[in-house]
Amino acid sequence: MNTECNRIAHQLASTINGDAWYGDSLEKMLNDVTAKQAQARAIPSAHSIWELLCHVDAWVNFTLGAVQGVPIPAWPGMPVELDWPAVTDTSERAWKHAVDSFFSNAIYHAGQIALLKKIPPNHSDTINHEGKLGVIEPA
Repeated sequence: MNTECNRIAHQLASTINGDAWYGDSLEKMLNDVTAKQAQARAIPSAHSIWELLCHVDAWVNFTLGAVQGVPIPAWPGMPVELDWPAVTDTSERAWKHAVDSFFSNAIYHAGQIALLKKIPPNHSDTINHEGKLGVIEPA
């Protein structure tokens, strides 16, 4: 994998649960946040912690989709519910689920990134038409 891809993968991993260049990782920052804190608007015109988590999660998923060939919705002009998904359940259980889901998803995709990093740059002869590893058989 090229140097730029490695740099991006490292920054994403360190931002989510490593040693981020700006300070604490998202995992550390969110570790002791309650649902009440997550939905609070300390600045009335700003997004809440919960909304920001949903926004980051949406864009991580857009990016992962783009790697798989799914176009990212046009921005600006993207429907706000895609860019800033609504928080509909503000219970403590829902907050813990949102955080756990975000980090479980991040760990799962970190494994995918680790696997993709091991595939040689000229691998097209080992990927079949369904996108699965294996020798391409002539039609």
